[in-house]
Amino acid sequence: MRVELSAGPIEVTAEGSGKPLVLLHGLLTDERLWDPVVPLLTARGFRCFRPTLPLGSHRLPMRADADLSPSGLARLIAELIRALDLAPVTVVSNDTATALTQLLLVEHPDVVERAILTSGDCYEYFFPPVFRPLTIAPRLPGGLQALGRAVRLRMVRKSPLAFGWLTRRGISPELARRWSEPVVTSAKIRRDTAAVLRGVDRKITLDIAEQLHTVKVPVLLVWGADDRAFPLRLAHQLVGAFSDAQLVVVPDSSCYVPIDAPEQLVALIADFAGSR
Repeated sequence: MRVELSAGPIEVTAEGSGKPLVLLHGLLTDERLWDPVVPLLTARGFRCFRPTLPLGSHRLPMRADADLSPSGLARLIAELIRALDLAPVTVVSNDTATALTQLLLVEHPDVVERAILTSGDCYEYFFPPVFRPLTIAPRLPGGLQALGRAVRLRMVRKSPLAFGWLTRRGISPELARRWSEPVVTSAKIRRDTAAVLRGVDRKITLDIAEQLHTVKVPVLLVWGADDRAFPLRLAHQLVGAFSDAQLVVVPDSSCYVPIDAPEQLVALIADFAGSR
């Protein structure tokens, strides 16, 4: 389905019936990040809403004046949840969306019933050091297009600069092409992506971390034990910032927990969120 918001249109895939979940992906991925977990979640009685956020792999460009700063993106997510008449709802995040969900919890607490934060940006890791060169790409002529073309190459795709540190199971050539196609082919998507990248600043996640103690809803952190992009020490630090949070460390998984450990993640979601 297509949902019209103040910042522009958002594509949303909805599957299953029962208790709703909103599954949020990170930079330069889309709703298909959650493909391994959705059939398992729907079998357990969940209805999964997967928006394609304007984070570089989206196919519907935002309005030219859209606020795509981290706070603007959190506001977009809150508006989407309200537009879908889901508030308050359980939100599950990964990667960049884990930073956005921290903002959502503090700035729009009415839309979240529970939050499950899987490995992702927090504290001084917004972005992780290995990915900070991404913020330079929009400043270089053709930089985003070159980045999109590069991740299609097997050597680059498996390197730390692309997906090498994010998943142990790897990303298929088809999925890498799907995620890179929008920035290669669309000037408006490149405009949106540049706006997102300009807003990335570790000061934002450091500042919001000081307010996480005000979050009233239960929070579950699910972190990949082998995550080299977002070290496990960040998860231990983050769990202590909330007033009601727990941490589960998933073995044999890196950042993309939905891809690396779908069965374990689904079991944790079902136990924490409770299907209807």
